[in-house]
Amino acid sequence: MIRFFDYIFYRIYLAYKQKDDLPGPTASIVISIVQFFTLFSLFALLRLFYDTPLPSKYYVLPLIGGIMIYNWYKYERNLNIEKFDNQWQDEEKSRKKRNGWLIVLYIILSIMFPITIGILKHNLEVM
Repeated sequence: MIRFFDYIFYRIYLAYKQKDDLPGPTASIVISIVQFFTLFSLFALLRLFYDTPLPSKYYVLPLIGGIMIYNWYKYERNLNIEKFDNQWQDEEKSRKKRNGWLIVLYIILSIMFPITIGILKHNLEVM
């Protein structure tokens, strides 16, 4: 799973490298958001089977801060983009395009899944 997030970071870094002066922090923030929503999606999935109360913001904010600190430490502190280049620069064009679409799909699903569950469970009372 860590290699998966490394790949997402690398692809986001490359995308923002052309548009932004500081692609490292931007990619780190985006990967932090994706990781938070992944955890939130897992929590929403857990809530489908076990009726657990929602955590308060006093538990969520430190979690988000911890994820951001971890990603800063891992990716930005000693950013070595050459390490990622060595792993993925020779990726086939068709595979790179497919993986790009899979990353976008993963980001959309990880954000939309908890929102959809919340709407179905609390607003529409379907679940």
